Amino acid sequence: MPSWRTISTGLLHYSSGTSPFQLHGNPSLTTHMSSTELSTERTASTNKTFVGAVTLKPLLLKVHRWLALSIGIVIMVSAVTGVLLTLGKPLDRIVNASLFVGGPQQVPYQAFVDAVRTTYGPDTQVRLRFPAESGGTVEAYVKTKIWDGSAYFDPATAALVGARAKDEGFYNFIFELHSDLFLHDVGEVILTVAGTAFIIMLITGLFLWWPRKWRFAFRVNFKGNVTALLFDGHRVAGAVFGLFVLVSVFTGTYLVWKPIATWVTAMAGQTPNKPPVLPKDPARKLLPDAPLDTILAHANVAVPGGRLVDITYPKDEQSSLRVRKHLEGDPHPNGQTYIWMNPKTAEVLKKTKWNEGDLGTRVQGWGYPYHSGRLFGTANLVFTGFIGLVLVWYGISGILLWWKRRRSR
Repeated sequence: MPSWRTISTGLLHYSSGTSPFQLHGNPSLTTHMSSTELSTERTASTNKTFVGAVTLKPLLLKVHRWLALSIGIVIMVSAVTGVLLTLGKPLDRIVNASLFVGGPQQVPYQAFVDAVRTTYGPDTQVRLRFPAESGGTVEAYVKTKIWDGSAYFDPATAALVGARAKDEGFYNFIFELHSDLFLHDVGEVILTVAGTAFIIMLITGLFLWWPRKWRFAFRVNFKGNVTALLFDGHRVAGAVFGLFVLVSVFTGTYLVWKPIATWVTAMAGQTPNKPPVLPKDPARKLLPDAPLDTILAHANVAVPGGRLVDITYPKDEQSSLRVRKHLEGDPHPNGQTYIWMNPKTAEVLKKTKWNEGDLGTRVQGWGYPYHSGRLFGTANLVFTGFIGLVLVWYGISGILLWWKRRRSR
């Protein structure tokens, strides 16, 4: 087994493209080279650029290593839960089929609003998600003082077919862990910091890997010892799949930390697309809501066509009701076309189609389906799961290499 001093010294020969573990048992670290190659290496070592790169690599290695030890566990949790989510949703639909199977819609839309408020109280804020395909159920997101979760209604009858808490069940548990570590705003900050740190790790890893001889750049020595195999596998996987992992981590960070979209919009010289606010009017609270079917009829006149995705009732008297639709060409599976309305009068206050929003929102519209593996169908979903496994491999191989270094001291 080579000592870590040999390994560390060998890292300075990264640019030669030769795995440092091929030098095991060779104190000179050079006798594996031909005389011509040795002469070339000695000549290169006098080059100022080369010397600068060599002296920089120990620092980059320390940054790479200590960032991994600091935030590695968070990244590993995100990677593992991300892989599980690619499998979890279809399995959830099979295991809990009773929650997701319903008949064709035969009742007015208002019936679902009435059903939610009858079940959970008249003051319950209503958000309804409609099935993308016939045969599904209407999902109501419910949050009261004592319960937070989803209720499912049969489109044929508006009857309640089941309910479960926000973190109940395997899929919901994994989703909450992946989204905010069950820490809500604090968890989002932790994930953002971890994602940013991991992007730095990927960049430093690229510099550490960058070869001077490309014929050795992607070589994995399967005939060497375990440490050599781990080292080669770690660096080659980073080089080959690093860009895809980078995009996945960046989109995840972008989605979890909402201010990033605002910054992107501001840098583009645009104003964030915000929902309209109704003027204060104490008398409005006394007025009944317009029937949901009337509201949707007006929304469909404002933005014809497309698929109805969800409806969100306002949380207070100055907020507007939001109708969300998916139009043809929209990359976001849930759509990013919004119609904001006065819930009392069914008046259309504002509308924004998916390709008319601010830049930060439009980037999110592409980032979400890529990150969740829903941009290019099943192939994208499988590839996303694979990239998650690559990220897990980065963590496992990196930890093992670090552990072997500690044991060699």
